[in-house]
Amino acid sequence: MNIDKILSPKEGVLQINSGRATAEILDAELDVLQCSFNNDLCVKIDAKDYKYIVLTQSNLMKLLNLIEESDDYYQTS
Repeated sequence: MNIDKILSPKEGVLQINSGRATAEILDAELDVLQCSFNNDLCVKIDAKDYKYIVLTQSNLMKLLNLIEESDDYYQTS
């Protein structure tokens, strides 16, 4: 059983809604973080419900990959 997929079934998957790229990732403490990509090669992480977030190297790599995926989407749309 994969706890990541139970907590966030679309974890790490770029989602396009109304032309906007978003994703969810889980941090090292399994908090679900909402991420948005605004066609600027950056990621905005909504952490307003947390005092802090803990990101692993794997989390950071996932974010880099999502930034690249979102850039590909924005460049082709």
